[in-house]
Order: sequence, then structure tokens, then C-alpha cells
Amino acid sequence: MKTPSSENLTQRRQGAKPGRAAFASLRLCVKLALCLGATLLVATGGFGQTAANTDEARSGWKFRRSVTVTTAGQPAAFAALPLPPEVAAAAQPDLRDLRLIGADGRETPFVVDRKTDRKVARQWDGDLTDTRSDKKLRTVWTVDFREPRRFDTIELRIGDTNFAKRFRVEASDDATGWRELAADAGIFDRQWNFRVHHTVIRLPSPQTARYVRLTADDQRSAPISIRGVAVHIARDVAGERWSRRAGIAQESDAGTTSRYRLDLPPGLPIEKVEIESDDVAFSRCLALVEEREISGRRTSITLGSGEVYRLKLEDDGLSGETLSFSVGTPQGGGLTLEVQNGDSPPLRNLRVTVSGVASRVLFPAAGADGQWTLYYGNTATRAAVYDLEMLKMRLGLNPRFVAAGLGPETRNPRYQPVPPMQFVAPHGAPLEARQWKMARALMLPKVEDIYTVTLAAADLALLRPDFGDLRVVGVSGRQIPFILESNAAEAEVALRIEPDTRPARRGQRGNVSRYRLTVPDAGGKPMTLPLQQLRLDAAETFFSRPATLSAPSHDPRHGDYTLFAGELSRRAGRDPIQIHVDGGRYDTLFLQIEEGDNAPLTLEKARAAVSVPRVVFKLKPEEESYRLLLGNEHAQPPRYDIQTLRREVLAYSAVPVSLAPLESNPAYRRFAADYFKSAPPTVLLWAVLLVAVVGLLVLTVRLLKKTPV
Repeated sequence: MKTPSSENLTQRRQGAKPGRAAFASLRLCVKLALCLGATLLVATGGFGQTAANTDEARSGWKFRRSVTVTTAGQPAAFAALPLPPEVAAAAQPDLRDLRLIGADGRETPFVVDRKTDRKVARQWDGDLTDTRSDKKLRTVWTVDFREPRRFDTIELRIGDTNFAKRFRVEASDDATGWRELAADAGIFDRQWNFRVHHTVIRLPSPQTARYVRLTADDQRSAPISIRGVAVHIARDVAGERWSRRAGIAQESDAGTTSRYRLDLPPGLPIEKVEIESDDVAFSRCLALVEEREISGRRTSITLGSGEVYRLKLEDDGLSGETLSFSVGTPQGGGLTLEVQNGDSPPLRNLRVTVSGVASRVLFPAAGADGQWTLYYGNTATRAAVYDLEMLKMRLGLNPRFVAAGLGPETRNPRYQPVPPMQFVAPHGAPLEARQWKMARALMLPKVEDIYTVTLAAADLALLRPDFGDLRVVGVSGRQIPFILESNAAEAEVALRIEPDTRPARRGQRGNVSRYRLTVPDAGGKPMTLPLQQLRLDAAETFFSRPATLSAPSHDPRHGDYTLFAGELSRRAGRDPIQIHVDGGRYDTLFLQIEEGDNAPLTLEKARAAVSVPRVVFKLKPEEESYRLLLGNEHAQPPRYDIQTLRREVLAYSAVPVSLAPLESNPAYRRFAADYFKSAPPTVLLWAVLLVAVVGLLVLTVRLLKKTPV
């Protein structure tokens, strides 16, 4: 039976028009589509949070890799992601630019844990309670450690040199019953390219004992004396290292040194170099050298050096080797291994392996549907600050982590280089440029970056000794803050060689050659430069002559100022003769050579070495041009905030730029006081006398007019 209300509802439905029913169905389909779209957007990280947008948000990061955790659903679980050394090579040295981004586009906190070999070591010194010697047979030492000790290494403290001994090692708990720990352990001391003092006995397994007895075989060599004995025990906490075999190509084999170029990815975080050779006995000094570009100059930097040796004998007890040494982290330059051979032939079939401590990223594995993206390769970003860092030490000791996998490296398609040090202001206060005499235009690209320019020797003649009158400015007059590195490079200045025509000093006799060495003029004006070294080229290949180098004193009454007095000598070859100068500012030097009964030396060239500074500054070039201003004796040294970042700025790989030729500053204006300051003293004296005479004449005329007739 139908109720009235249900009957009316049925009548309304039956009487509804077909178009209205279709419209209702369309509205329902639209709602379902909107709900489905919203669900898809939430599943992909929300509105606009797609993979492309994630790349856009990290456009300053050059590389990315996918990270997958298969068991990410475990609550409160942490994952461990091993980092291959190639990631560290492309990232900043301290991995500060790593970012871990979840599927929802949000950063996931993490810590970087270096899996170093953690050693918990202990040492105990023993008492030498008994020493017995059977002449030409054996020497026996008994050592008491006062209570039972657990150890795996015995260290003998021996003052003797040039020995080789074999030991029998025994242990006891009561100094009565003895058990053998090693039947034929070898120690030795030998001088090869360096002294090798091998006096440590390592046991196959840890032992526990209070007493140790050492028996040395004296039948084949003279007895030695032991000053002390210590035992060690070390418990290793599992660490992990990565290693790579380096391709090598011999660059040169000049004399006593062999050089090998290593073929490795730039910036690989190397910490140890290990070699292998077919030789059974050798002792060599090795060094790893990196060639870097610093301030536009190629510079060789030694990352580390060490001594390696090997001695293989049929008697295993006397054999020993050390084939590795530690090095500092390269910065992306080419690597060369230098081997000091002495008079020995080069190592046969040399192989090189480099290694470093493995690193891993530890992060919470819950959430993000088991998918993350690791971004790296941002040279300008700071390190992320997560509260998880406070728990780094305890987290690193956790023995169980969920495994995380790292995908192949891909380039971020939205990558754009980030200007370095964006927080540094590119402009300073306005400057009144008319007080500077000279200028040099800067040749800058239109890119925001850290730039560096090295001054020329001629610039030093215009600047004060403290460089306080150097400025970098734009055409608009705004200063560009900079950092000055005083002795960044070296420049050579050719000197004119002329006879010294001054009268000879009283009492000077014999065959003496006297020369006047002058710094060339710049624009018709003499240059006074801070000279660091004098370099002379002579035609002769063998000579030894007494010589004196001097400079004129500021006070002519005191004569010349002696800079050098000694021997000019050359045994063979054509290397320049070098004389160190004190760095004072000179425009003229006097060289005197006592030739004795020899023919005078033929001086072909004379050059002076000058230390020149470089200027480092951050700049975003605009439409205006920029230049260096030089030469203002009244200027105060500049003070910029960027000075607090001196270490960071100088360590940055700044872009070298060039300078236009020196020219007069068109804005320079001289004041009346400047003319008086630059005038010679005699001119000033005559000007003062003239003013005094004119004043006296005027005063006399006035007095005569006032005097009654």
C-alpha cells in the first residue's frame, strides 16, 4: 500500500521531462570526474606538486637520483642509503648540498654517516722482571703485566739500529707453565731510502695472559737490548671503504723521479693511495700531486706523501710491507703520482688503487610511499639544518637499517646555475671619482658571479704601499666591495742595463764591472716598484765572482744602501742567477762584480720579480661599465662587510677577467693644493721668496704714501 507522500513522489518522477533527467545525469558525471581528479592530485603530491614542479623548486641542483625503499611501511624504521663516491665527487666536499625529497615534494630530514673503522683500543705497559743471555745463542726476556691482560699485539721498544731478529713468543698466567703464541716472529731495522723500524709482533688471535716471555735467536746476529714491552688490544667497529683501480699513464721518467698520470673522475673523495708492484723488495717515497687552476694560474698542490716498502723473503718472519699512504681530498684537478726512485730502476708493473671511507644517508623510512629523489650538485647552497643531526652519533651505532636503493644519475632538466653568495651586497657606497688619477676598465661577462683580476707591476707604481687607494667602481659612481690578496702572483719587469758612470769609490781597485739597473718608465714617468728578486742572465756557463748589489739611499750623504754582498756563481747550464731583494720600493739598482783576472761577465738580461696582488669581488654586471681606480694619496683604506668572508671568498673558484690598458681618469680634477704638493722644493722656496718680496714692496709703498713730505 502506497502512502500519499510516496504516491506523489512517484507521480512527480513519472511526469518529469526527459531533458531534465539527462541534465541530472550529466551533473552526476561531472561530480564524479572532479572527485577522481582531486584524488589523483592528492596522490601525486597535491595541486601543482608534480615531478616537474619538484625539479623546478630545486633548479639550483644539477643532478638527481631516485631512491627506493621496499619496506617503507614499517613504523619508526630508519633506512640506510649507501652513497657511491661519484655522488660525493659531484657534490660539495662536505655533502652540504644533499637534499632528500619525498613523493609529496617535501624535504625528508637525514644525517650523513661516514662508515669509518671505529677502534676501541687499550694499551698496557709491562715490567721487565728478568733478562737472561746465553752468549751467541739466545736472549730471553720475561715481562710481567701485573694482572691478566687480553691483547693481540706486542710492541717492543728497541733503541738499536740495523738489526734483524727472529723471536719465539710465549705466554703464562703464573710464570711457570708456558704456552707458545708465535714460533718465529720477525722484527728488523733497516735504512733504505728512509729508516724502517719494524718492532711490532701481531698475533693471529687475541690472547689473555699476565706474563709474556720473548726469546731472541742470537746465533746469526749480535744481541739487541729491549727497553720496554707493551701489549695492545683493539676492538673494531665495522667500517666500510670504497676502492677504485686507477688507470695510469707514465708522463715522464726524468732522472730519479717517475711521474704517472692517474685516470680518475674529477673530485673523487680520495683518502688513501695504495700501490702494488711485481718487485719483491723496494723502498720508495711517493707523493700525490693535484694540478689546479688558481687565479688564472696552473698550480701544483701536494695532497699527501708517504714512504712505502716491501721485503719478501723465504723467511716469512722477516718479511714485511707498507704499501699505502693517506692523502687530502682533491678539488677536481688532474692527479699525478710521483715516485722517488733514487738510483733504483722504476717499479715494475705499477698498479694504483685509491680508496676512501664509505658514506651513507640515514633517514626515516616511513611515508612517501617508498619513493624519494636525492638532489645534489649545488655549489652555492648552505647545509640543511635538521634536528635529527643531534642524534647522529647514536643513530650511527644502530645495527639494523632498512635497505635503500639508489637509481642512476640523471641531470635535472630544470637546472639553472645559482649565483654564488647571494647574500653579499653587490654594491657599496657612492664614490667621488675625481680624486683618483688613473683608471683601468674591467672586461666583464654579463653573468652574476665571483670575479678576480690580477694587477700588473706597473699598477704598483701608482698605488700606495698599503693599497688603500685602490677602488672598483661603476660608471654611476657606486663602489664594488672587494677583497685584496696582497701576494697572489708574481710579475717580471725587464730592467735596463747601463754602465754605472758614477765616480768609483775611494780605494776601489782591480778589475771591477759596475752596472746601473733601472726600472723602465711608464708614460714618461719613472716607476718605483717593490722588488722581491733580481734575475740575471749571463752568457757564461761557469763562473764564481764576488758581487755587491746596492740601491741609492734617500739621503745622498749616507751613500748607497747594500742589498746583497756575496758570490755570483754558476756551475753549468743557463739557469738565471737569482739575488733576493728586501721588497723595498726602488727604481734604480747598482751592481758591482769583481772580475779578478777573468774576462768580464757578459750580462744579457736583467729582470726584477715583483709580487702583485689580486682583487676578488662579487658582481652582477648591469648596463654600466666597471673599472679600477688607482692613485689617490689622500684616500682612506676601504672597509667592506665582505671582509668577514675573506677565507670563503678567496677559496672560491673565481672567474678571472682581464684589464684594459692604463689610462688617465677623465673625472680627475686637481686642486690648487695639489699643485703646491707636487711642485719641487726649489720652486716652492722661490715662490715663497717672491710672495715675501711683493709683500714687502706693497708695504713699503703704503708707508711712503702715508709719510708727510
